[in-house]
Amino acid sequence: MAVPSVLFKNARLDDGLLDVLVFQNQSHWDLIRYFQAIVFGNHPALPDVEYFQSRGLRLTSRTEQVPVEIDGELTGTVAIRIRVFNWQTQRSCSPRIGHGKQICIGFG
Repeated sequence: MAVPSVLFKNARLDDGLLDVLVFQNQSHWDLIRYFQAIVFGNHPALPDVEYFQSRGLRLTSRTEQVPVEIDGELTGTVAIRIRVFNWQTQRSCSPRIGHGKQICIGFG
């Protein structure tokens, strides 16, 4: 049984997709505005919020080393590649490609 997600309206545990939210601004006022929109469930409608689903993504920074944190643990800095794979059909994630780390998220 899947629990509905407040942040990710279309999220499913068995679809093999990673749900991604990008909040484009970081001022205190923007964070308050984002929090209010999340509480009322209309954050995907904000013009400076992107919500999409993907089988994977690559995070990079043009200007600086940005720390990456997963489940509260610092795992390195960008560039980083995140992939989703099915445990039932694929037992391991392919080796990293290019520079940076690769994080694999299994389902199934």
